[in-house]
Amino acid sequence: MATTVFEGSSADNIELAKQFWKAIDPVSDIRSSLEHLNISQKLNTAPEPKLNITYAHNLPPEDKVANEHLERARQGDEEEKLQARKEALKRRKRALDRLHRRIKERQQLEQKSLNNVHDTTTLPTNSDNLPNESDLNEINAAMNEIRHFEEDHDLIDEFNDDLSD
Repeated sequence: MATTVFEGSSADNIELAKQFWKAIDPVSDIRSSLEHLNISQKLNTAPEPKLNITYAHNLPPEDKVANEHLERARQGDEEEKLQARKEALKRRKRALDRLHRRIKERQQLEQKSLNNVHDTTTLPTNSDNLPNESDLNEINAAMNEIRHFEEDHDLIDEFNDDLSD
């Protein structure tokens, strides 16, 4: 607590000032504590090692059997990963082969449809130039093939995205 000097004040004012300052800054003699006198606050420590061996600085001798087993396990894991990667690559190759086959089929269909395109600038003079029902069926089949191609292409894109993850 700071010392306060009252000069030129009456004794009553000095006493009132002392009471005021004590009320504002009380002396705290009582403090709470989490410690209990009857309970030991210190944790027990581990006993000293009987053989005085610590593995932190002295590594245990190598176990050849365990090392061989670990090496075989590592090789097995690597072989499994390699086999899984080969399978994924085979699936990707099959998907790409299907994609290339569908591209060729689509190109053939496009070429076929281009060969069947009529000149639209001239008006047909007779009914022979109008597409007949077999032509319409062929056009519908070609459009269905194109739709199937696009669906296959979307599936392959999804498959490639799965592989990249």
